[in-house]
Amino acid sequence: MPVTELACLHLKNNLPLTHPTNASLYTALRAGITAQAEYTNAKTSLLSQIEEPSYIYIVGRWASVAQHMEEWVPSSKNQEIMAALGDGIEVVWVQHLALDDSQTRGQDEGIPYSDAVVGIGRYFVASENKDGFERDFTETRHHLETFKRQRDIAWGWSVDRDEEFVLFSGWEAVDEHFSFADSEGFKEFSRIRDVMLSAEIKHARWEFTL
Repeated sequence: MPVTELACLHLKNNLPLTHPTNASLYTALRAGITAQAEYTNAKTSLLSQIEEPSYIYIVGRWASVAQHMEEWVPSSKNQEIMAALGDGIEVVWVQHLALDDSQTRGQDEGIPYSDAVVGIGRYFVASENKDGFERDFTETRHHLETFKRQRDIAWGWSVDRDEEFVLFSGWEAVDEHFSFADSEGFKEFSRIRDVMLSAEIKHARWEFTL
């Protein structure tokens, strides 16, 4: 089953990837992502977190979890890449998403990279409440999609973590996202809170796609 990798990495020196100090690391990471994109024959993107810029995200398409974890990860090429990055970058977490087919538009999968800010929401839901969460999200997501303007969103459940739902949304600024919480539409959209355990909302800027 095709999946979308969402990986969070941290730069050990706590500086943004684009800081001059990280120039060689940036080059090595870009080379590694190029190799991954060539291996999967699919676009792979990198984003920098806005809240803490020393955290970055890699988003890429795989034919299956096995292709990523059992074929690519132990491969000599990937081990070479990780060795080049090991002193400067640590992996925080990696997961695979089954993005909703209705939002998948080619290799970019509907993720709104063209917006100035990409919201990355991780919603944690008890297994017995997954159906209720998905129902409430489906019935109310139009409020998010049409807030102030028509906006792109993409969503899906984690394949690795059965109780996690991930939502990507595009914004002009972080404050615009926060202002959604003050809207009339949010009052209905927030029904999802009733059936979830917790949430983590971060924002990122697109750096490049290879």
